[in-house]
Amino acid sequence: MGLFDPKGGAGNDRFTTWRATGMFGEFIDLGEGDNIVRGFGGDDMIFGGAGRDTMYGDEGEDYLHGGGGADKLFGSEGNDILFGHDGNDTLDGGDGDDDLMGFEDDDSLSGGAGRDTLNGGIGADTLNGGAGADSLKGDSGADLLDGGDGNDTLDGGDQDDTLKGGAGNDQMDGGANNDLLDGGTGDDQMQGGQGADTLFGAAGNDNLSGGTQNDSLAGEQGNDVLDGGQGFDTLQGGMGADLLRGGDDDDLLVGDVIGEAGFGADTLQGGNGRDTLQGAGGNDRLDGDAGDDLLDGGVGRDVLNGGADNDRLLGGADDDTLRGDAGLDTLEGGNGNDLLDGGAGNDSLLGGANADDLRGGAGADILIGGTGADRLAGGSGIDQLFGGAEADLFIWTQADIGKLSVAGQVKYAGERDVVRDFTAGDRLDFSGIDAQPGGADDAFLFIGTERFLTGGSHGQVRYQAQGADTLVQLEINGDGIADLEIVLAGTHALRFDAQVQDFIL
Repeated sequence: MGLFDPKGGAGNDRFTTWRATGMFGEFIDLGEGDNIVRGFGGDDMIFGGAGRDTMYGDEGEDYLHGGGGADKLFGSEGNDILFGHDGNDTLDGGDGDDDLMGFEDDDSLSGGAGRDTLNGGIGADTLNGGAGADSLKGDSGADLLDGGDGNDTLDGGDQDDTLKGGAGNDQMDGGANNDLLDGGTGDDQMQGGQGADTLFGAAGNDNLSGGTQNDSLAGEQGNDVLDGGQGFDTLQGGMGADLLRGGDDDDLLVGDVIGEAGFGADTLQGGNGRDTLQGAGGNDRLDGDAGDDLLDGGVGRDVLNGGADNDRLLGGADDDTLRGDAGLDTLEGGNGNDLLDGGAGNDSLLGGANADDLRGGAGADILIGGTGADRLAGGSGIDQLFGGAEADLFIWTQADIGKLSVAGQVKYAGERDVVRDFTAGDRLDFSGIDAQPGGADDAFLFIGTERFLTGGSHGQVRYQAQGADTLVQLEINGDGIADLEIVLAGTHALRFDAQVQDFIL
């Protein structure tokens, strides 16, 4: 046979074509009417015309063009090209590596087996890649893209799209407007793009990026990386050891979902803005970065760093490490044996339950040990210390020398740390101060209520009543002038002997 070139008329036509082995394929123009045509072998070119046409490419590499009307195009075997054109068309590539283009109106495209390329065109289209590593693009309109099996690439394009990666390691980009992305199984790369997007990583180790606007990202299962980007974003790591970055603006970061199994050791990074970071379960690391942030470690042995500005840090259960860094910070250890370090600025530290280690750092700090035998070190600056219940240890170091005087000249009478609740069993620790500068790490000599001796070779510690309080003085250079003064609220008869040792000298 030669080239078979029929042209349909105005009625409803039915064509079945065939060829002998080795002959050319067919060129068919169906014209008007609702037509059905089936190719049979060869590389066919079929144009549908104005009606509601149904085309079957069969064997060979076929080109099916729907034309006007709501057409149905089936590529079958071979690497086919299907073009829907006008109308709400249905395109099915079948086997082979196919190219499907919906063009105008609301189309349904199915790639089938093979490495297929699907483009919805204008309209609200539905694209299903099927098996194989497929490329799906929604283009204009509110589209639904489903990659199916294989490592697929999905691009939503304009309008509000829904992208489903399915099985495999997929690349997904929502494009413009407000999109919904679901990675499915596999290790997926997901980009929300412009608009307020919602991204679900599902199973696998996924990488989710919100892009611009206010996005919602959930890693779910696996060890995921979530980056909110610009906008007021909500990030939830889910199960696994996840990394969450809030980016700019005011974000909410949650490491795990309470009530789900599989708490992971998550890392949460707030970025700029007033962020809220919640570690929930697992041994987490929370970094507030810039902005006035709220960090809540939750269950697990967590590390919280407030970063710049004025932050609030909550350790939660277990043994946590809280560092306020710069700014006026509030640190609350909660349960567990916690380490609280205020850093720079005037900070408030509350140890909570159990034996905590509180370090005020620079600035005028307030330290409250809570229950448990706590260690309290105010650091440089004029601090107020509350030990709370149990036997507490109040610590001073070489950095505290100079609060009261410089070169023997008194600065301010108020330049003193205050211990608000010194009780039986509490101790003042001066072992971190060299009692004789220039020599070895020397210990102090306790002289009770006696006056300082001048020209001595040992640093001295004394105390005296001062109104309703007790004043403790330290002298280190033999000039008889106090170099450090500490106020103990209430009157106390301090001792350092075999029975009672109120000091560590």
